[in-house]
Amino acid sequence: MILPYIPPEGIYFRLLGLDSRCCIYSRNHKQPEVFHRPLSFGDFEDEYFTLVHGTGKHSGLYAIKSRATGKVLYSCGGAKSMVGHAPEDYNHRGRWFELEPGRAEYRGNFRLKTPSENRVIFSRITPDPVFHNESMANHSREHYFSFIFEELQFEDIEFDVANGKITYSKKRSIASQTLVNDSSQTQQFHIVVGEKRDQRSLLASGNGYPIEKSVKFRANIPVIDDYGEIVIDSTEVHELTYGVTDTREKWHRDTHLVTVEPHEVVKVVFSVSQGEFTVPYTINFSSKTTAGPSAALYRGGRDSAAYSSTGSAQQGCSHPQAAAPWKGPYYTPPPENVPLPFPPSTPVSTGAKAQTYTKGVWRGNATWRLRSEVTNVTEVWRRFAL
Repeated sequence: MILPYIPPEGIYFRLLGLDSRCCIYSRNHKQPEVFHRPLSFGDFEDEYFTLVHGTGKHSGLYAIKSRATGKVLYSCGGAKSMVGHAPEDYNHRGRWFELEPGRAEYRGNFRLKTPSENRVIFSRITPDPVFHNESMANHSREHYFSFIFEELQFEDIEFDVANGKITYSKKRSIASQTLVNDSSQTQQFHIVVGEKRDQRSLLASGNGYPIEKSVKFRANIPVIDDYGEIVIDSTEVHELTYGVTDTREKWHRDTHLVTVEPHEVVKVVFSVSQGEFTVPYTINFSSKTTAGPSAALYRGGRDSAAYSSTGSAQQGCSHPQAAAPWKGPYYTPPPENVPLPFPPSTPVSTGAKAQTYTKGVWRGNATWRLRSEVTNVTEVWRRFAL
């Protein structure tokens, strides 16, 4: 099984049901608080979540935390099984999920399982209930979800030229010329040689944050210099299209000074090196809205326990007793005369931005090292000339 890309905490996403084409949401101001909504309805703030990576006994598991409410999802079994959300307390088993990757037709999707509860979440259009959980032993298309990531901000591309490799190379002749000096004095010839070649490169698909093809970046790219070394071309910023081969014309042009002694004939052969090379790359992104694990939401002064999902505590997966639906405003206003520093649903940056990356291999071909080789062919030339 191929694991889906697992984003770090602070990178937000929506959870889209494969069968239902609906996204899970978490909200406080209206029932149902945790449910799903058709993707076609639009993009809603309450549909965004981030993963809290488990450690210790929860290693390999993830808590799913809402950006809008700050609560984490749970999926409980028992006599009154349910899917809901609760305050950020990670001691309850039903709040730790395994993202089980799909195979074959489900590749790129995953099931949201709570192993401690033996439950898996499903999302479907019919029959009722359309959003709930059931035994992990069952298997259905309705169990599968995929990530729809928030729009991230491109930071930079790092090319690891130290680990770049020339995978193939050969010397290719591009021109030759015979120079005759029938005089009694040494002569010098200035020869200008040039060639135009197409050079191709590809920012090949990598592993990590999934980048859509046709996304464009601007960067200085790797080249092979005249000494046969892989370096970064600092003279020009190129526009790259991810997953698409880029073709550019490059001129190789140089002037060579060739000295021919009296009554001698020389042959000058001009050649270049031509080949292919690879360079590992890392494309760095950051969240436009969050500052990673240290990000916080302004949620006012109301105790978040009052927002617990409907349902009572049960054995093996206890959660706060449900409170009556709150009829007041979602956010408690700040104290009088203290201005609200940011929109209520906007995450606050309290540290470095949450970052993620894609790693892959840059592939290119190149022509380099235009050089000349001079050979004295006086005897051969004279023989044929007579």
